[in-house]
This record gives sequence, C-alpha cells and structure tokens, in this order.
Amino acid sequence: ATHSDFGAMVREHDLDFFAIAGDSRALHETLEGRKMLAARGNPFIFMKQFAEMRKPIMRDLMARCLAASRAADLILVSTTGFLPGISVAEKLQKPFLPVHFVPNGPNFSQAHCLLPELPGWMPGRRLYNWLSYLVVGEYFWQLLGSVVNDARQEVLGLPAFPFLGPPLRLFEQLPVLYGYSPLVVPRAADLGPAVR
Repeated sequence: ATHSDFGAMVREHDLDFFAIAGDSRALHETLEGRKMLAARGNPFIFMKQFAEMRKPIMRDLMARCLAASRAADLILVSTTGFLPGISVAEKLQKPFLPVHFVPNGPNFSQAHCLLPELPGWMPGRRLYNWLSYLVVGEYFWQLLGSVVNDARQEVLGLPAFPFLGPPLRLFEQLPVLYGYSPLVVPRAADLGPAVR
C-alpha cells in the first residue's frame, strides 16, 4: 500500500497493491514539493514543506490506509506514513511494526539523518545524537499534529493524541525493522535486540 506510481513495480514482484495516495512524483512537483527538495541544507524547512504537502491529503490518506489495512494481520508502518499507520492500527486493533529505511530511533551513536553530525571531538555529541531524534519527531508532530488529530477523529472516530504527540507507551518494547544494510549505515551499538 503506497503511492499509485509504484503499483507496476509492486505487481511485477507478485505482490498485491493498494494505492493509498496519488502519484508521488506529481506530489513532489507541487510548489511545496519543489520547496522541500530545494531545502537541502535546512532540515527544518525540509520538514515544514514535507508537512505542507501532506496536510491537504491527510484525511484521504487516513481513509485509504484504513481500507488497505482491514484484512491485514500485521501493519508495517513506514517512516513517512507513521502517524496514519499507527492510527489505523489502533482503530483496527491490529499489531503494527515500524519499518524505516534510515536510522530513526534514539541512540547515542548517530544523529538523525535530517540533522548534521557533530564532529567526534565535540563535547556533548552523544547527547546531541540521542536528542536529535526527539527534536525531529516532536517538530514533525507539531507541524502535522492538528491535521492528524482531525483525521483520527473524523475518519477513524478515535480520540486526539495529546499535545506532545503519540504516547511513548505505544512504542515500548516494540520491534523495529530497518530496511538497509549495516554495510551502508553501521548498526548503532546501543540499539536493543528488538531492532533488526
């Protein structure tokens, strides 16, 4: 279940396909999409434009995710579809598994991929790395939280998440799958055994 322009590739691998959003290329060619891609050096502008692209489609995205997931035994939730995905899993009372294609969990070894790495000699680097994930996550939530909560209530009939976002209890002891090789990005030493 993803953008419509990936349908042919998915079907070529003998997998079922469900379009949950329109053409991703067209989305990235909008004014907001072009601004996002042009924000290469500024992660906060990048994240803001990412959110701006998704705000108008959030209700439809939530409804399409719900339709795609009704018969699922397990919902795999990508980084970019995380908030609709966990909301749909909650509505359907189905287990979910986060799947990321970049490091996306707090650790002391590496900063979030959207924020710059600090030099190894700089004091506080380990704390910076760990906090970088919380800053990025909370910034995204503050950009998208109101439209996600509106869609949760209107489409799914669920209560709004709190001001600071989804409660941490949703993620305690939750397995996480990273879809990249440790030869490309070495595994952070302090990730627990639930992270594969």
